[in-house]
Amino acid sequence: MHKGLLVWNIVLTVLLLAGFGLGFYFFKIYSDTTEERILTVSQNLQELTQVVNEHAVTINQHAELVNNHINNMNQEYTAALEENQRIIAEMDGIIDECQQIINDNAAYMEEILSNLEALSITILQNE
Repeated sequence: MHKGLLVWNIVLTVLLLAGFGLGFYFFKIYSDTTEERILTVSQNLQELTQVVNEHAVTINQHAELVNNHINNMNQEYTAALEENQRIIAEMDGIIDECQQIINDNAAYMEEILSNLEALSITILQNE
């Protein structure tokens, strides 16, 4: 019975050591696979970060171009408004001068009409 128990202990020890060996082997495979996956994810994240940074640079360049264009448009619009205001003020002055000329001409016309009436009265009286 001791021999059977000894054999049984040896078999169990061999099975236990084989189990530990297989467990260690599978753990090593799992560990290596996990490490490879982590490295792959890390590389993918680095590539993604690089792409996102490149996109950010491109977006910033586009934003700068848009801002410059808007600033140029604002400057042109402001210059056009100032020019329009200057022209309106100049036209206002011209209209005032025209109104003064019209008023002066109306006064001259009244004087001419008055002189014509006086002349016609004089002509009628001399006939």
